[in-house]
Amino acid sequence: MSNGTSPAQFINLQPVPALIGGEPLTSSKTLFDVVRPERGDSAKVHSVVSCSVDDANRAVDAAAKALPSWKSTSFPERRAIFLKAADLLRGRIDEYVKLTTDETCLDLSFSGFELAHLAVPGLEETAAVISTALRGEFPRLDGSGRRELIQREPFGVVLGIAPWNAPFFLALRAILNPLAAGNTCILKTSENSPRTHLAVAQLLYDAGLPKGVLSVVHSAPQDVVEVTNALIHHPAVRKINFTGSTRVGRLIAMEAAKAIKPIVLELGGKAPQIVLDDADIKVAANNAVIGAMMNHGQICMSTAIILVDAKIEKSFLEEVQRLFSENKEALAEYRKAPGKARALFTAASAKRANEILESTLQAGAKIAAGDSSANDVEHASVKPVVVSGVKPEMRLFQEEAFAPILSVTTFTSDDEAVRLANSNSAGLAAAVYGSEVRAVRLAQQIEAGQVHVNAITVHDHPSIPHGGWKESGFGRFNGVAGLHEFTQTRTITMSEPQAMPLVVL
Repeated sequence: MSNGTSPAQFINLQPVPALIGGEPLTSSKTLFDVVRPERGDSAKVHSVVSCSVDDANRAVDAAAKALPSWKSTSFPERRAIFLKAADLLRGRIDEYVKLTTDETCLDLSFSGFELAHLAVPGLEETAAVISTALRGEFPRLDGSGRRELIQREPFGVVLGIAPWNAPFFLALRAILNPLAAGNTCILKTSENSPRTHLAVAQLLYDAGLPKGVLSVVHSAPQDVVEVTNALIHHPAVRKINFTGSTRVGRLIAMEAAKAIKPIVLELGGKAPQIVLDDADIKVAANNAVIGAMMNHGQICMSTAIILVDAKIEKSFLEEVQRLFSENKEALAEYRKAPGKARALFTAASAKRANEILESTLQAGAKIAAGDSSANDVEHASVKPVVVSGVKPEMRLFQEEAFAPILSVTTFTSDDEAVRLANSNSAGLAAAVYGSEVRAVRLAQQIEAGQVHVNAITVHDHPSIPHGGWKESGFGRFNGVAGLHEFTQTRTITMSEPQAMPLVVL
C-alpha cells in the first residue's frame, strides 16, 4: 500500500478482468476493446473480458450466498469499511486520476474533482448515517398496550448499472447506498470505462469488504442487452439501480416491470438557469459557463438552458463573451495532451450533439460565443459554444445535447420564466439567480429534484437527497434518504394474548 498505490491484484491484470464473487474472471470466449475516438489511429486503450449470461448468473449466485453474512454485520463494521475506503482513496487519488484519464476522456481537473470532492465525501457521509438511517422505530399508536416495531431490512441482491461520464464516482454511487443498507451488489459496468469501474471494487475489497459481497460484470456492446436482461430477471436480484440516459432507462424500467422489481432511475437532465433582472450578472454568467462546460458538458446536471430576462440579455451575453475571450486556454481542446482531451466519450455522442446544434442554427438561432466550425465528430470533438435566440420549439431547447453547448432564451415575466423552465420533460436540477426572496419564490415553483439559488446547477452534496422529477427518474441517493431507498420495512405488532370478541364476525 506504499506510496498510495493499490496492491497488484485484479485491477492491474490484462485483459481487464470481471469479478465473480470476489474472484477475477481472466478469460472469456469474448473480449472487447475500450477505445478513445479522439486519439485517432491509437484509439485502442485495452481489452476487457466480456461476461456471458452464465458468468452473470454466477455473479448473482455468489452475491446471494454472501447476503446472510453481510446483512448481519454490525453497523460499526460496515462504517469501518467505508471509512477505511475513504482513507485509502485519499492516498490513491493520483493513481486513480491516471487510471481514469488513460481509459476515458475525462480531463485531469474533473477526474481529480470526482475522486476528492465526490467519492471521498460520499464514503464518509454514508458511513456517518448508517446507524441513524437503519435503526428500528417503536411508534406509540394508541393506549391499548400493543406495541409496534418497524424494522428496515435490505432487499437482497441489488443490481447497480453505472454510466461512463463520471466513472469512478457514479460506479461507487451505484453500489454504496445498497451496500451500506446491508444488500449485496452486482456492478454492471459501462463498456467505455470498465477498468475505472473495477477500481471501485478494488478499493472496497482492499478496505475489508467481505468476499462475494460485490461482483463486477462487464459485457461487450453486442452482448449488453442479453447480459443486462439476464441480471434483471435473475430471481435473486431484488432491486435495480440505474444511472444513464432516459432512453436506456426506459428500456431498463420496462424489463424491471416485467419482473415486478423496484428500480431507482437517475436519468437525463436539461438544467435551466433563470437569470432575473436583479441578479448579479457576472456571477450568473460565470456559473453558467462553468456549469455548461465542466466535463465538456457531460454531466446530467450540466447547465443547459439559460433563461434570462430580456432587459438584461445584452449585458449577460457580453459577460459570457468576455469570459470566453479571457479563458480561451481553459475552454480549448487538447486532443493529443494526456489528461486534457476535452472531447466527448464517443463519436456517436458527438454526432448527435452536432446534429442538435446544426438543426437549431438552421432554425434561426445564432452562436453568441465560441466557434463550432472546427467540430470533428469522427474524433468526438464538439467545441464549446453559447447559442442565443433559441426558441422553445427548437431541438437545443428540448433535447439533452450532453455536450458543451449552452442555449439562451429570453423571458419578460417571472411567470414566463417558470413556465419555460418547467416546459421540458426533464426535471433533475435547476438554478435561479436574483434577489434571494424573489429567487426562492421561483425556485419553489420549479419542477426539479434540486433547485439552487444563486449557485451552479452542478451540485450534489452527499448528505442531501438527490434525484429527479418527471423523465429524469425517481428514487433518491445520499444520506438517510439514500439508505432508506435500498431497504424495505417490516412491521411487527406485539401485544399480550387477548381473544377478539366474536361479535366482530
